[in-house]
Amino acid sequence: MIRLKTALLGTACAATLAASGAIAAAPAGAASTTPVLSVQLDGTAVIPGLSSGLNASITVSDPAIRQVQGLRVSLDTRALPRGVTIDTPGGSDWTCAAVRHRITCVSSATRSVSWSVYRPTGYVGSLGLAVRARSSAALATGSLTAIATATGLGRATDRRPFSVAEGVQLVAGQSPPRVSVADGETYQERWTVTNGGTNTVHGVALWTESDPGFDPATRYRNCRYDSSINGTFCFFANDLLPGRTYTLATPMGFRIASDHRAPFNGLTEGGWRTPLDLRNAFRLSSMKAGHGPKLSLVAGSGGAPAPVLTRAGRPQINLSDQSSFDVPVSVTGRLTVDLAAVGATAVAPKAGDQVQLALGVRDLGPAAAVLTRSGDPLTDAVVTLPAGTTATSVPLGCAPVVSGQPDWDLLDLPGYQAYECLLYTNLAVGGTAPLPFTVAVTGSSVGAPGSITLTFGSDAPKDADPTDDTAPIVLTAG
Repeated sequence: MIRLKTALLGTACAATLAASGAIAAAPAGAASTTPVLSVQLDGTAVIPGLSSGLNASITVSDPAIRQVQGLRVSLDTRALPRGVTIDTPGGSDWTCAAVRHRITCVSSATRSVSWSVYRPTGYVGSLGLAVRARSSAALATGSLTAIATATGLGRATDRRPFSVAEGVQLVAGQSPPRVSVADGETYQERWTVTNGGTNTVHGVALWTESDPGFDPATRYRNCRYDSSINGTFCFFANDLLPGRTYTLATPMGFRIASDHRAPFNGLTEGGWRTPLDLRNAFRLSSMKAGHGPKLSLVAGSGGAPAPVLTRAGRPQINLSDQSSFDVPVSVTGRLTVDLAAVGATAVAPKAGDQVQLALGVRDLGPAAAVLTRSGDPLTDAVVTLPAGTTATSVPLGCAPVVSGQPDWDLLDLPGYQAYECLLYTNLAVGGTAPLPFTVAVTGSSVGAPGSITLTFGSDAPKDADPTDDTAPIVLTAG
């Protein structure tokens, strides 16, 4: 069963999401009963005289939706900077037409929704367009609004800033070698950035993202922090002169949690961006600012402070492919994880009764359970419901077992008596990942008890005590 879901995810994509903590489908609650359509824009800047890609992605949040008809995406271009135009291609899956300040694209096809264990929404499709800016277009920031509709699914909107921007070249210093560190200890890095272009860079941002349990040792006041991906986003109000190299004035430290499982191979990755790049790539408003000292840049490895910012807000985007870095981190020692299945006992006296089952997976320690970068889930939970029952509501990330195998094309759908659930989540010691099922009694009485059993992939955390990997699911007549 482990092999099936690796192909479903795509190993590289799954590994990246797992390590970042972005995968959250498995521990989510029961599926929503209200159809919800969403649209999200990306591609939010273009350089004068050039073109750039623009993409609108459409998703739905109700797993019962397996097909979408009548999909339409409209772009309101009234607030775009002057000199910016959007192409309206014909053919393929979309037919587009422009009328004054609105571009409307219609998909005539019936679209199959793609559901996957690593996201809580179903992918409907995307609209790809090209944005161009005249050579004479002035640097400026406006906005673009997308409106999506589909038959029976209502209306969704997304409004994002859109800029005509100047291109710059940010080059990261050489990535440091692998770091070895024990639980509770701190590793430090003092990253550098070089302005490799001919334009002065007006303001620069540093972002890092680390495995869970590799936590910032200091939370600087000019940085924002996103706990969902263990990310740090720092802004420096400095000019970077062409050809000059700048360095963090003090090393940035990351402390390994005292209960991190070991041995463990993880990573801190990151890179340098312009402030505009960072705002376009991340939703910063939801992140928390630090309250510690200010992190600053100096010229060279120990020179004078970097020049003060002179043209705040100037739209710039980084064009270099050498602006990123990564630090492989080995957590040494030995600290194991014991994951235990959580069963349930409930009363279901007669046919037609609906019963909620609070199943789950609990971390009994002594180490926190964190995902590796292999693409394997924390665990597979195979849920066999009691005889005489069928699921009426299932957690996200669960596929029904049909003819002895999980059917991933039926992911998240109720109506079956056995499921395989993939947990892509991290658990603190003592924490529980819930797997809430609701079942209906289909016969005159409930038969044999069911069970929840945990299985583990080759790269998942090794389970310290297999005796608690199975727990019963019992329904009684009251």
